[in-house]
Amino acid sequence: MISWIDFFYFFIIGAALLLSMMGLWFIAVMPGADRWGKRFFLGFFGVLMLGSISCLVGTVMSYLPVSSAAIKPVVAVECLLLALPVSMLTAYLLHCCKEEHSSKARAHVRRQSDHRAERRRRNRGDDRDS
Repeated sequence: MISWIDFFYFFIIGAALLLSMMGLWFIAVMPGADRWGKRFFLGFFGVLMLGSISCLVGTVMSYLPVSSAAIKPVVAVECLLLALPVSMLTAYLLHCCKEEHSSKARAHVRRQSDHRAERRRRNRGDDRDS
């Protein structure tokens, strides 16, 4: 028997599929998009669609008399595909900000955090003296 939670899960999967299909359609017909952005969003919505389809397959397989060995690869693919869009959006934001992926940028962030920590230590020391 399918419970209300399962209906909600099917609704969420359907909404994600619809969102990814609409995203693919909009990026395909949108004029004026740069080449990198267009390729990125085609890949992003494609991964989102594949992740939604794998969720749908995994949910349907959970109701069928299937061995757990057959479900494990589907669940593994589902976990990988559902985590990928978050890191893809991070890469997109880094690209839009023209941020370098080198260790030089990481060292700059590390230096800034060291300076902040030093300022906090100095401020705490001033509070203790008074």
